[in-house]
Amino acid sequence: MKTRKSTPEERIAAGANEFAFRLSAALADKAGDENMVCSPFSVWLPLAALINAAGEKERPKLLSALNAVGISEVDINETVKGMLYDLTGQREKEYNEKAGLPYHETLRIANIILARNDVTLKTGFGEILSDSFNGHARSIDFSSSEAIDAINNIVSEITEGHISEIVQGFDPTTVAALACAMYFSDRWGWEFEVDRKNLFFSPDGETEAVFIKRSGDEQTYFEDEKVQAISLDFLSGRQWGRFSLSWETMGTVLFVLQWQYL
Repeated sequence: MKTRKSTPEERIAAGANEFAFRLSAALADKAGDENMVCSPFSVWLPLAALINAAGEKERPKLLSALNAVGISEVDINETVKGMLYDLTGQREKEYNEKAGLPYHETLRIANIILARNDVTLKTGFGEILSDSFNGHARSIDFSSSEAIDAINNIVSEITEGHISEIVQGFDPTTVAALACAMYFSDRWGWEFEVDRKNLFFSPDGETEAVFIKRSGDEQTYFEDEKVQAISLDFLSGRQWGRFSLSWETMGTVLFVLQWQYL
């Protein structure tokens, strides 16, 4: 019996998910008992774009870090382009515009790569970044406020002003800077109920929180000896992720953004 060989798209998705879990685990370990919010995809995406600008010495290291060894730049670029097209709802947007139907934009993603003025980026990198990664590449003077404004303005635009400043300054010796901005806006397909009567205790005993719950028999639920997990649907019809709760560390909650397009 022959086993089906995985496609480049499947290998890229699997590698990105593995990268997400490794990064989340490392950051969670560093955070200890403190709350932590992490978007591994926001780290993976600009690093994947950077493969197109890396030299022969650095490219294998990047591919290894992203679990994409043996996958070509072309396959990575095409996979990311298709993934972003679907994740950001462009297919639905185009259909609704033709049909004269309303469209709610749930997710926006933008990448920016800044390089010092005396650094020459590879020919064609800017076009690839724009075409496949919805990104921008600029040469800039890191000792001026121009570099700060370049990132903050794009982030502010993508998040509709909700995040207006993520960078306050750069070391003047900075050679390059990567940034990824995401904006997500949607409502739960199955709304949670707010319970203000019962106290919600955090791992350290804190009670300054509101307990929310979702009751019913039709929920998609999974558990094994390691975790409990539940899927989350939104009004847009997209199933964006999973909430997982470890039996061993009951205070650790992991939200995973799916590769929905696969």
